[in-house]
Amino acid sequence: MLKFKNLLVLFIIIFFISFIVLMVISTRSDKELNIESKKYVDTVLPVILKDLDYKEFMKYAANDFLKNVPEEKIAKIFEIYKKLGNFKKYLGSKGKAKTSIAIFKGKKWIYAKYKAKAEYSNGIAVIQIIIIKEQGKWYIYHLKIDSKVFNKIAAKKIKTKQDKR
Repeated sequence: MLKFKNLLVLFIIIFFISFIVLMVISTRSDKELNIESKKYVDTVLPVILKDLDYKEFMKYAANDFLKNVPEEKIAKIFEIYKKLGNFKKYLGSKGKAKTSIAIFKGKKWIYAKYKAKAEYSNGIAVIQIIIIKEQGKWYIYHLKIDSKVFNKIAAKKIKTKQDKR
C-alpha cells in the first residue's frame, strides 16, 4: 500500500511539473512575431486613426469581431471617437506578440497586444489594440480609444442634466 501511495504522489508531481512546463512553452513571445505585429499595428492604426471612419476600421477587423459586434454599434463608437477632433500625428506603439496553445483543443492562437498614442486637435488619445494572426494575416480583434476629451464631454453632459433640474 505504501508503494502505491508513493507512486501516486510521484505521478501527481510529474503531471503538475509537466503541465507547468507545457504552459510556459505554449505561451511564448517570438522576436519575429514582435517585429511583424508591430509593423502591422504601426501601419494600420494611423490609417484608421486619421479619419476615424468605422468603415476603414472594418476592413482590418477579425471575422469573429465582425460577427459579434453589429455594424451600427461600431458606427456609434466611432462617432464618439470623432470628438477627438482633427488627427495631428501618430505617436507610435509598444507591445508584443505571443503564441498560445489551447491545451485541450490543440489550437494555436497567435496574438499581440499593443498600446499606442495619437495626437488630435482636442487632445491625446491612448489606443489599446489586440491583433490576431489567422491564415497568415493579421486582423484587429479589439480596439479601444481612450482620452481625457471623453471625460470632459461626459462631465459636460452631467452638468447640463443637473442644470435642467
